[in-house]
Amino acid sequence: MPRYEQAGAFFWTIEVAGSQITTSLGKIGNAGHARIKDHGTPAAAKREAGRQIAEKLEQGYALVKAAKRRRS
Repeated sequence: MPRYEQAGAFFWTIEVAGSQITTSLGKIGNAGHARIKDHGTPAAAKREAGRQIAEKLEQGYALVKAAKRRRS
């Protein structure tokens, strides 16, 4: 599951499984909260995931490589 962090203070993750997208958001060091949403088809879910990732990148989030990830 890709993990994105913003200024070392917040994290966001996203996972696509079939037509569902699971996202998690919170402060680093806390569990945060998760949301699951169904998008009808796997193609629609992939499109929406791409849109959400682009939005987070615009907001200043950056992909964290697996070796550098912190536990949340």
